[in-house]
Amino acid sequence: MWFVLLIYAALSESVTSEVEKRVILTGGSGPCEGHVSVYYEKTWGYVGDKGWSKATEEVVCRSTHCGTDCPLMDHEDDRIPMGRKVWLNELKCNGKEDHLWSCSFPGWGISVYTKDSVKKIKCSDEIKLTLDEYKGTQICAGVVKYSNARNSGYFCAGSLETKDADNLCKSLKCGKAKELPTNEWMKSTNFKEAKKMKIDCSNIETVTNLWQCVTEESTCDRPVSVVCTDYKRLQISGDASNVCSGQLERYENDKWSPFGDTTNPDLWCHQTNCGNANDSLDINSTLTCSDKVNVVLMKGNNPSKCFGEVHVNVNGVISPVCASKWTENDAKVVCKELKCGIVADYKTTPSSVVGIMDNVDCLGSESSLWHCQAKHDRSHCESIAYVICGESIKVDLKDGPGQCAGRLEILYDGLWRPVSKTQWPEHNSDVICKQMGCGDKGKLSVEKFIKGQNVNLGDCPDEATTIAQCIESQQHGKASISPQEQELVGIICEKHKMVFLDGNTSCSGMVKIMYNSSTHWLSGSNETWNQELANTVCQQVHCGNATHVSTVIPTAEMTLSDNCALSHGSQFECDLTPETPDENVTIAYVVCTGSVTVSLTNNCWGHVIIEMEGKSGGVCGDAWNNKQSEIVCNTLNCGKPVPKYDTPERTGHVMVKSFYSTAEDSTSLAQYTFVMNDGDDGHDSICQRNQAFVVCSGSFKPKLSGNRHKCSGNVELLFQDKWLPVCLSALQDKDTQDTICQELNCGQADHNITYFGPTPKERYRISQMDCSGNGGKTIKNCNITLSESCTPAGLHCSGWKKMKVSQGCKGLVSVYSKTGTKAVSYEGWTNESGERLCQDLKCGSLQSTEYRNTSAAVWENIFSCGNNKAETIWDCENSTSKTKKRKQLFITCQDEPVVTLSGHCHGIVKINNTEVCSSHWNQQYSHLVCQEQNCSNAIATQIKSSPAKDTLYHHVLCDKNSYKLSQCQRVQEKCDNPPVSVYCVATVQFRTTKKCGGQIEVKYGDKWEKVCPVTLSETAKKQLCEMLRQCGPPSNDIGDNYPKEKEMGVSLECSHNHMDIKHCVTNMSCKDEKPAEIYCKGYVPTPKVPRSRPISTVSILLGVGLFLVLVILITIFVRIWIVKKTKRSKRMNMQSMNEEEFESGNYEDITDKENEMKDLSHGGFRSEAEVVTDARSTSSLPYDDIDEVGEAQPLTSPAATTGAQRENYIQDQSPAHDGVTYEVDDQQESYDDIEPSPKNMQTEAEVHNNPTNTTESNRVVPPLSRQKDGEYLEPDLDG
Repeated sequence: MWFVLLIYAALSESVTSEVEKRVILTGGSGPCEGHVSVYYEKTWGYVGDKGWSKATEEVVCRSTHCGTDCPLMDHEDDRIPMGRKVWLNELKCNGKEDHLWSCSFPGWGISVYTKDSVKKIKCSDEIKLTLDEYKGTQICAGVVKYSNARNSGYFCAGSLETKDADNLCKSLKCGKAKELPTNEWMKSTNFKEAKKMKIDCSNIETVTNLWQCVTEESTCDRPVSVVCTDYKRLQISGDASNVCSGQLERYENDKWSPFGDTTNPDLWCHQTNCGNANDSLDINSTLTCSDKVNVVLMKGNNPSKCFGEVHVNVNGVISPVCASKWTENDAKVVCKELKCGIVADYKTTPSSVVGIMDNVDCLGSESSLWHCQAKHDRSHCESIAYVICGESIKVDLKDGPGQCAGRLEILYDGLWRPVSKTQWPEHNSDVICKQMGCGDKGKLSVEKFIKGQNVNLGDCPDEATTIAQCIESQQHGKASISPQEQELVGIICEKHKMVFLDGNTSCSGMVKIMYNSSTHWLSGSNETWNQELANTVCQQVHCGNATHVSTVIPTAEMTLSDNCALSHGSQFECDLTPETPDENVTIAYVVCTGSVTVSLTNNCWGHVIIEMEGKSGGVCGDAWNNKQSEIVCNTLNCGKPVPKYDTPERTGHVMVKSFYSTAEDSTSLAQYTFVMNDGDDGHDSICQRNQAFVVCSGSFKPKLSGNRHKCSGNVELLFQDKWLPVCLSALQDKDTQDTICQELNCGQADHNITYFGPTPKERYRISQMDCSGNGGKTIKNCNITLSESCTPAGLHCSGWKKMKVSQGCKGLVSVYSKTGTKAVSYEGWTNESGERLCQDLKCGSLQSTEYRNTSAAVWENIFSCGNNKAETIWDCENSTSKTKKRKQLFITCQDEPVVTLSGHCHGIVKINNTEVCSSHWNQQYSHLVCQEQNCSNAIATQIKSSPAKDTLYHHVLCDKNSYKLSQCQRVQEKCDNPPVSVYCVATVQFRTTKKCGGQIEVKYGDKWEKVCPVTLSETAKKQLCEMLRQCGPPSNDIGDNYPKEKEMGVSLECSHNHMDIKHCVTNMSCKDEKPAEIYCKGYVPTPKVPRSRPISTVSILLGVGLFLVLVILITIFVRIWIVKKTKRSKRMNMQSMNEEEFESGNYEDITDKENEMKDLSHGGFRSEAEVVTDARSTSSLPYDDIDEVGEAQPLTSPAATTGAQRENYIQDQSPAHDGVTYEVDDQQESYDDIEPSPKNMQTEAEVHNNPTNTTESNRVVPPLSRQKDGEYLEPDLDG
């Protein structure tokens, strides 16, 4: 961790030091001339001239980006103050370095420099800095640009400080810095392609030239821009048709005022981006430039008025204004310039274009967008400025009976759009009425209108008089366009008037006028009420012309009005002046030629059709509401409106666009005023695809389907030409059940039954039916609800009848009913009737019909299908024709269903080789199958495998009178449940777990199963023992003690009626029980073996502990043995050493060895000097005295010796104890002549390890063997 921190600190220090080193030239006429100043450790210093060379100057010019060095004509050096810091001296540069500190030098501030002057140099580049200029004249604002003899470029924005900008403005004689714009609005020709320099003026006390701040060449997106105090912000204020001609104005002291400087009109035209001056500036400051420029708004490719994308027309070329920056101030200038009022909305539209302006930054007070600060050149952008001004927003009340009532529409962004009722306050309606001149007050209409894309508006301020002010008051983008169809705003203003007739028919009655939410009666005065006015009234209510004009006497509570006149065509206007009724006042009455009728395309359901004035057509669905549906259903005596299943399209013409009720309690469409569809407002297509559609409850028809029986089956309701299933949730009420049965002439409801048949394919189902209190007992008076998910159900009525054939698909035909079973007469029976019955029975086609004489009761009604398309045989019953013959019909159909099992008396049930689904299946059906297969009863029905996907299965439904599966109803469709498997009694087998006894096991399918505990009777035991081969009668022997079973599923339930134990087998679940057992004569019990006691946990722990103790003791003994063996080896080696010493030394020397022996016994070593001193000749020692010598001193340490023995590096070659051969290399023949020189006194011992040599590190010095007279004496042997 410390290592990582040290590396980080080192890198940080390196980076920091690199950043803090700077070099500039100061004291010259420009940034590339003067003496060298170096910044290091936050201090500026100088560079001494010791070691100065041309190469040094090359490095300085390169590092200051000033080109190459140039010789100075005047070689006078620059003086430096006393006590100054000289950072660099004794520089040795080769001229190729990037910086001075890359040259060789003694160190920072190390070399002593005492001179009072330093070198002054000049580089080749002369840097010129400019802002925007025109023909050499500085405008004192713009992008800062540099240039020299080699190239030009820009500085990257981001680090320029105000004091440095002050110096720049001062150097350009433009005053001081006024602003450092962050928005790129000044011209920078070829900025992207030009060289760009990064600058950093920090830590430079006095920047005389911005070039001194240059650090490196770089890349950036924005150049440095400066606005100096001497910059004149100008505009030309004139006509919007040409913003480059008019009065020249200057922005000063936060306002625009005339600017009368006539010295340089070309410069002023250039500065206002208007080209050159056509004329000189006159005394009124009027200036006309060469360019013709005006701002235009475009919608698509066409000019638009007061809304659209913002463009600028420059000399006939129209280009968009880019919206990299687009604010409300910018939009205000556009709306004001074009005399379009306030800004209602502003936004940007994405588009990849080349624009004429970008980065617009307006004060809001400019005379034209063109005179705002902006980047005035062609550049690519991704969005275009967009504005919606207040003058483009209009309002209208459409689809109404007059100009002051109707659906509110706003002309917004060039399109008429309705307004959503969402968040529409009531007082907003007042603003609309004021703007339209319809009074000061308005209210929301209850009528519905055509839907479409609509404008969402918020709350209008109290002082608003136009809807544009409401939009303006919202936050930017609040006036949004919603693509969703929502409830729309309709308004009735206080000046709205509407006329209608109050009479017995739609086109006759007293004339009423509704005004400002109050009703007035039209006066029948002879002065105002005449044929012409009556015709106008009839035309207003779409009833043709007047055929009868008269008056009636009003009642006391009627309010009269007068002074009615015709206005703009058929419009009916009156100056309402209430009059007090008297005996001479009458009310206008008229009978018109036409009539207004309403109908539905399918009697009690369908599209609404209105006939009037000799024409007929549909009604726009957006304007239709549930109240009008109730009126239509009631008028047509079709019950009440119910939810629509779907609304099919109608291709007919839509004649009526909207309605206006003349009274809140209207009961007839004659009391409505119709607004006709003239098709000229763009809504015809909307109405065409969405016409009013009504479904009345009187269109419903019930039926009981999916069953060949009468008055029993699945309940379905005819709904818009589709039979929809009725769900169990809708059949819970007894009144509802009775209503269905009675409408079908099936008596009273008996009970609900399970739905049987194919899965309904229709999307909707009848989930609720409420027929409670239904006095007429008809479906049309029921309330009905649709749902997409509920469980279909059936109904069994008291008048049920069922037709059956005695043998399934062949035999005598009978009718079962509540009154009993009766024979079907052969009389009147036709082949068509036989075909129909065979198809109902799912028995294929008819093969033959005949009759049998019968004494049984005969069904009175004759069946004769004839050529009619009957859905069931019951549609062929003729209740008016009665039979008198006692001949019972016998029918034979071609296809008898074949019922099989996949195994003998067990397996998967199949009908005609198709598996049967377990839906609706019960145990009774299983008995039918087993009996039909001659396998006795069914034991169990099992559901095993999962149903196959996209496979059809038989679904079966039987009644209590069926004795064959072929007599049951069936249908083929997919199955959600597994197929049925049946196991019959004939498959049952028994066995015991041991011979003649043990646990009872039963097999009736694919496996043997144990039996739940049961007490068997003696008879059952006897039968069971007889089934076991070679076993005698039941025995009372006690068997083995068997363990409990976790779960079993078979039991034996025998009663005194059971004569065969196979029939006692039944499915029954039990858990954690001992299986049933039986023991017969011949059973041999298993010998009982004493059970060993279980080992306790304590015993196990004690055993493990004793084992661990034993392992520890063995380890200690082995360790002791190894130590003893090691010591024994050391003693033997030392004994051999002593023998050699006795041969070459004196006996007196033995006692001198005591201390050495003690040291060696502790593992010590003797020094080389000691060994040499004591290594005397042993030739004079008698061998008999050897035994008296103590342990000899070895030449190696005990560790080395022991190591050599332990690792077996030395092989046995002699009888020595250590198993090695020792050789003593004597330097002389005679031992008496040995001189005590250190060289000769040292004994060399070699250890030979055959077949390989012992390495130096493993070499062991053995005890010496004596050599005398050319003989070798072995240790421990007599000489």
